[in-house]
Amino acid sequence: MALVSLDFVKQALRIAERDDEGNILDHEDDGVLQAYIDTASEAVVRYLKEGANDDWDESTTPAAVRQAVVIAVQGLYDPDQVELLSGLGTSDPKNPIVALLCMMRKPTLA
Repeated sequence: MALVSLDFVKQALRIAERDDEGNILDHEDDGVLQAYIDTASEAVVRYLKEGANDDWDESTTPAAVRQAVVIAVQGLYDPDQVELLSGLGTSDPKNPIVALLCMMRKPTLA
């Protein structure tokens, strides 16, 4: 499930470099960034529970979900931003990912 593209994340993290024609160039961290995108996408879908749509792709993913994935990737990629992931598992409303997604989440009873 590709909720965001590698190019989108590179632009959001401001590490995208372009060639003379405006195409985004490969980055030395593309492999690890893609792994982080996959991990962040899974975490966001798990958080949303039934609020997630299995049919979402890069063009149909809601903006809040795309941004939540980017924030999670930033937390994984940048050691100085790891606090962005704190509280996600406990639905802490101070977590920016939770704040973006809380209205989309379908809560379940324990």
